[in-house]
Amino acid sequence: VTRLADAAREAWESAPPRQVVLAIGAHPDDVEIAVGGIMAAHRAAGDSVTILTLSKGTRDGGIRTAWEEGSAAAAVIGARLILEENPEPHLSSAEPTLGIIKRVIAEVQPTVIYVHSNSDRHQDHRAVHDATVLASNAVRTIACYQSSTATVDFHPNRFVSIDGFTDAKIAMLACFARGGKRAK
Repeated sequence: VTRLADAAREAWESAPPRQVVLAIGAHPDDVEIAVGGIMAAHRAAGDSVTILTLSKGTRDGGIRTAWEEGSAAAAVIGARLILEENPEPHLSSAEPTLGIIKRVIAEVQPTVIYVHSNSDRHQDHRAVHDATVLASNAVRTIACYQSSTATVDFHPNRFVSIDGFTDAKIAMLACFARGGKRAK
């Protein structure tokens, strides 16, 4: 028994450390569209995944619909959803957005953050990017993702295959089909 316990402890100690992933999006479905497949791959690897959505967006049904859809999408891969209801019509890189991101980073303690790129036409996406960079100085890895409103100035330098995770991503996206219009 001691030999087995020692072998198990040695295997556990030599195993690569698990990642704690925080994916941040301005609106419902931003994270799922951009990095849903990567989030599924992280979960399959045993990593902890939290999705922070900073507003309810402008979807039919308001915050309730945003919560139902976002929770269902997160459940597809076993992730946690944190949904904030920003009272302002647009997000900014200052308060309350900055404070929310700082609070969630302190709570989640991520080793990896995925966030919008600063090369984006949508002002909310740029604001979330800027606030995240300000709030995450102690986080080891910050990766910017391409959204549907990214500009030609977005130049990724790393690509991650989601082979084997496209079905999970599609299932996540299907959770948002019930929300009606998608005018962001």
